[in-house]
Amino acid sequence: MNQQASVTELPSEVPAAVATDPLPAPAGSAAPDSSPTSAGSGAATVPAGPEPSARPYFGNTYPNNPNLQVSERFKALRRKSGYIMGWLKLDGVDEPVVQKDNSFFLTHDAMGKKNVNGAIFLDQSISLLTRPNAILLFGHNMKTGAMFGNLRKFEKSSYYFNHWIISFDSLYDEGGKYIVFGVCKPGVVRGARQYADVYDLLSGDSDLRAQALEDLLESNMHAKVVNVTADDQLLLLITCTNDDTERLIIAARRLRDGETEDRLDLDF
Repeated sequence: MNQQASVTELPSEVPAAVATDPLPAPAGSAAPDSSPTSAGSGAATVPAGPEPSARPYFGNTYPNNPNLQVSERFKALRRKSGYIMGWLKLDGVDEPVVQKDNSFFLTHDAMGKKNVNGAIFLDQSISLLTRPNAILLFGHNMKTGAMFGNLRKFEKSSYYFNHWIISFDSLYDEGGKYIVFGVCKPGVVRGARQYADVYDLLSGDSDLRAQALEDLLESNMHAKVVNVTADDQLLLLITCTNDDTERLIIAARRLRDGETEDRLDLDF
């Protein structure tokens, strides 16, 4: 893992020029093979992303989809762009989530076309063939509010408490609802103030995840009112700020079994 910038290399505000430095990933991880392929002579080019598995995958499978079936909705979306791996919806964001490497979508939209806004993308080190402990999504903090430009609204507590439910569907796991438990600005350089290594949240070691969660919450901007543990499945929306040594992270956990938007496990 790149220890010097363990969250992202997104620039702070991107009005005209976009940085193309790749986001770091844990050492040894491999980006999915996603070279563009053509639909035929004269046909529109459809980018090819990570392929859905056609066989059952035994391991930490999805409770409601152990055989990794892909819905007609996502089959249709992937015919438009093979990069699409999910869909994210919250106030101000209703966008596909794509995956290739951690640099391509800094300068390309979800269709694979050049676009200064980029796209919202899943970290290259995360495979969705099994249910990950944490899902890390990156996007530009655009002044126009595009992509993750509206996330800065969460810095106001009045906004946070009225918009803390996030919907995230992925290829094999639709209907996911998450509640925001932290609006954080951790340092991204080891040794920096309030440093947090979000990649440790992906670990199979629960103690390491617990420490990473504690480190992340050290930079929480609001009082912690949502109960969260290292055993929850987490969703992190990560974007830049005006300070290159920190990132804005909207941290959410999946609603637990028996929990609804009206009946939440809170720490009041």
